[in-house]
Amino acid sequence: MSSDDGLGIVTLELRGAFRQPGCPICRVKQTTADRYILHLLWENVNDFTTRLHLVRGLGFCPEHTWQVYHTEVERFGDGLGTSIIYEHLTRLIVGGLLGFEASLPV
Repeated sequence: MSSDDGLGIVTLELRGAFRQPGCPICRVKQTTADRYILHLLWENVNDFTTRLHLVRGLGFCPEHTWQVYHTEVERFGDGLGTSIIYEHLTRLIVGGLLGFEASLPV
């Protein structure tokens, strides 16, 4: 398998995960999620493109929302980044609901 097929890094990560106990796929999945969340919190909380993707998907699933929060508290001592992201989402959702309510017939 060559690295040109897009699986090179995944193959390397799986090979490393096979050397450790437990399911290698779960290990790679968790490691990737941990890495992404840390990068999000460190670099991309206020990044427009990242925020646009989060808004379109209405944030993360409950499991990963809590993982973002707990990672932030453990690494940075607060939940400011998580709050910034979800305050933005909450405002958009409330605005959408108010717009929907205003469009209902009386």
